Amino acid sequence: MDIIKRYINNDRLTRIQYASKAAGIANGWKKWIGELQGLDRLNTVKNKQNIEAQFLTWIQNDPSRQQKYGNILNHYKDLYAQLQPVAKENSYFMEAFYSIEIVGFMWKLNSLLSLNEQTPEANKEKILKTAANNIKAFFKDYNSQLDKEIFILLANEYFQHSQYADKKIAVEKLADRIFSQSIFLQQEKLEQLVASGNVKAIQKLNNDVLVKFAMPYFDIYIDSIAPKYQQLNQQITSLNRIWTQAIMEMQPNKQFYPDANLTLRVAYGKVAGFEPQDGIKYKHYTTIEGIMQKENPDIYDYVVEPKLKELYLNKDYGRYANSKGEMPVAFIATNHTTGGNSGSPVLNAYGELIGLNFDRCWEGTMSDIQYDPQVCRNITLDIRYCLFIIDKFAGAHHLIDEMTIVD
Repeated sequence: MDIIKRYINNDRLTRIQYASKAAGIANGWKKWIGELQGLDRLNTVKNKQNIEAQFLTWIQNDPSRQQKYGNILNHYKDLYAQLQPVAKENSYFMEAFYSIEIVGFMWKLNSLLSLNEQTPEANKEKILKTAANNIKAFFKDYNSQLDKEIFILLANEYFQHSQYADKKIAVEKLADRIFSQSIFLQQEKLEQLVASGNVKAIQKLNNDVLVKFAMPYFDIYIDSIAPKYQQLNQQITSLNRIWTQAIMEMQPNKQFYPDANLTLRVAYGKVAGFEPQDGIKYKHYTTIEGIMQKENPDIYDYVVEPKLKELYLNKDYGRYANSKGEMPVAFIATNHTTGGNSGSPVLNAYGELIGLNFDRCWEGTMSDIQYDPQVCRNITLDIRYCLFIIDKFAGAHHLIDEMTIVD
């Protein structure tokens, strides 16, 4: 993030290219921090251990339960002991190796590297077309100097922590060689090579300095890490079904909810503020006042455009102000949301669109693991602010004319 921010702040094009990438990294990073804080606050690990202790007591004096569930916790312990080193290798490969942009880009062209004279013509055309599209898309949002710095940073992490890495590699010298010699850094040459369709010439890509460096690590991951990681997780998933069945038998009066994460779903809730800590209370909505209070011309994300400032100073909110004359911006509610729900429509009891879901309050990001109704809040863009921006700020009133708006 420090590397990306430095480049973003110094160059407008890089800011455009990397704004979404930076946001994605920051979102994950902040979510995990908030998630860990929430789990600590709720004593989630201790609560899970207490359930396990209750479970052992529940099966202790019942032979049928002992036979059915007696070994399940030991089985979990064994599987997780096997998974831990594999999961570590998987994480370092995915986060500190594959996440290097030029390395991931090379892998996207893997089908191109596999072309040979026996490849059917239809397949060849498809591979070449896909490669051409990937090359164009990659270089549109790519800064090689930035990526070189990240390459050095992440490759050092990978070589330091992976048991499969060559500890003798001088990463900075390797980066100098790759970023000065590899054709994967040369858009025009790469595009010309793909456009030629010359299979023999394309096969020479396998001798490229980047391919010769990176491909052995992909082979290790595909052959030694990914299959074991997938196999162990599948076994744990199967065991989870048995564990869930046992816990439902143990707690027959408890209401259990299906896991709806990563599915298409409808979540219900109420607009409500909350108190995350002693002495701190969050209202259920924010207004344009907050935008002005956070203004900072030195940070792009907090720059307030002159047009917006003019509308604010004149209190020119049109029909979109609330009954107090304020310009609402966002509101929070008790809907349980998760990754992938951003952009979802938020409807009121009458089926009318009142906002667009886009985030979660930081204190409630542990909700995928343990839901706490006291602090778990989704964050929604108030549709009135959306319409205000379209109409008053952007002057796109013709779009407003196409809508049916209920005051």
